[in-house]
Amino acid sequence: MTKSSNKKYWALTLVALFLFLAIFLYFVESATPNGVFILLRYIKNVFISFSFLILLAWVDYKFIVKINNSLYLSRNLLTRIVIEGSVLSILAAFLVIVANIPFQNESSIWEYIISTRYKEALIAAILLNFFTITVIEFFIHAERTRKLQNDITKMHYQQLKSQINPHFLFNSLNVLVSLINKDADKATDYTKKLSIIYRYVLSYDLQETVFIEEELDFIKNYIDILKIRFGDGLSFSYNIKNEDLKRKIPPMTLQVLVENAVKHNAITTSSPLLIRIYSDNNNIIISNNIIPRMRIASSSGIGLKNIKEKYEILSNRTIDIVGNEHEFTVRLPLL
Repeated sequence: MTKSSNKKYWALTLVALFLFLAIFLYFVESATPNGVFILLRYIKNVFISFSFLILLAWVDYKFIVKINNSLYLSRNLLTRIVIEGSVLSILAAFLVIVANIPFQNESSIWEYIISTRYKEALIAAILLNFFTITVIEFFIHAERTRKLQNDITKMHYQQLKSQINPHFLFNSLNVLVSLINKDADKATDYTKKLSIIYRYVLSYDLQETVFIEEELDFIKNYIDILKIRFGDGLSFSYNIKNEDLKRKIPPMTLQVLVENAVKHNAITTSSPLLIRIYSDNNNIIISNNIIPRMRIASSSGIGLKNIKEKYEILSNRTIDIVGNEHEFTVRLPLL
């Protein structure tokens, strides 16, 4: 929702509130005991009440936004509506008294509070309050949905740019050229695995989640490609519980973490890089030993940042990153 469309929707909301108020007060005025409809009094009541309603709507909006910022209440619509309705109705009852002090005919505030006029004004304020709450909640939900869609779109765009690193494709093609000259059979196998990897990228990249089983098949092919390049300098182990294979994670998450491990560590046959992938019913864990490089690889941190954002958007959960001088571990919640 752009700024211009936002203003348009708020303008429409005010028009709707004005019409709702005008119709409501018309029925109230028509239902007076003497049955006389006085136009000027009706117009005065509409405009005074509408000014009061704008103040009430502004207070409602500020309070509702604050309530929606609570992680617990943002997920519990019924609890949120009950709290908003109760608190704002009490506030409306108080504001009705304050707003009518300049216009009250009664000798005291207490007489006004027990009068029929106050009861009518209070009922109108509470009804309008609930109408306002409904409208504001609708806009907040619509804005949250729009933001979610935008964030997912941005993440997909970043994923296309960064998750399969151009250097990986470049290095893969170099290795392929080398293998063609040395070992035709191995080059054929390498080409097949490379095609499987990119087929997976094209098939699953825009999906929000994939089964662990599918992601694991993909990462095994990816690791086979790396092992052809690095040989005995790389070592991998898997221990995924059978019941976890049908759980889900965002696609290509494991690839980013494996790629990071390869990028940021020295890889030699004398000191191999060991990458472990395992699960514990609630998380899938990727860990690797730390082998410092002579030259530190540059890093934008976009891979881990994308993974964090995916989990926050898809599940309101976060990943756990633990690193020390000996080991780097990432725990990904299973969805």
